[in-house]
Amino acid sequence: MIECEDATLDLQFSDGPAARGMERSRNQLLEENRRIARENVDKESQFFELRNRLLQLYHEGKQLKSVVEQLQENIPASNCHPPTLDTIQALLEAAAREAEDESEKIASDFLSSTINTEDFLEKFIGSRKDLHLRRVRAEKAAELMREQNRVPTTNVLPFSRFTSAGVEYQPPSLPNMGPVIGPPIGPVYGSPMPSYGTSQYLPYPTPQSTGGPISMPTPGL
Repeated sequence: MIECEDATLDLQFSDGPAARGMERSRNQLLEENRRIARENVDKESQFFELRNRLLQLYHEGKQLKSVVEQLQENIPASNCHPPTLDTIQALLEAAAREAEDESEKIASDFLSSTINTEDFLEKFIGSRKDLHLRRVRAEKAAELMREQNRVPTTNVLPFSRFTSAGVEYQPPSLPNMGPVIGPPIGPVYGSPMPSYGTSQYLPYPTPQSTGGPISMPTPGL
């Protein structure tokens, strides 16, 4: 009796609309899973091929990176010279001409109604601003170049004892003024005092004991 009731309930449940809907959903999911599985199997070879290609490119990139780093290490620092004023001026003038051509193209596009007014104002003002800035900087670079050319750089050569012919330089000697007559600067020990001859002036007389006046002799008498 109980088994009959269970069978009846199972039959009623399986024949119900909810059970039939769930069965249809289950069958659809199973079919979708089978389709995805078949696609995965078909793409398996392509997946492994692309993975191997990616690994190969990765190793090639690492090798190229190591080569570039080695080249950078081998480049001496002395070769990295800053740009000169001539190069800077030429680049600025070229950039100014490029900005001028761009602004003219923007104006032509506006006249031909290719762009609207808002885009024209935004692009044209920015282009003309770049043009004037580059021209000012180019003129400043030219001014600095003129100042460098106007002020010569003088290099002080070191003094050399030898002339261009290889002969040793001799300073000029003073002219011969004859013997210098006069007393020595200081006493010279161990040498006699020099004699300057008899003086032309007479010595002062000694005082007389008579108490008379003292007469001064006249030189040369």
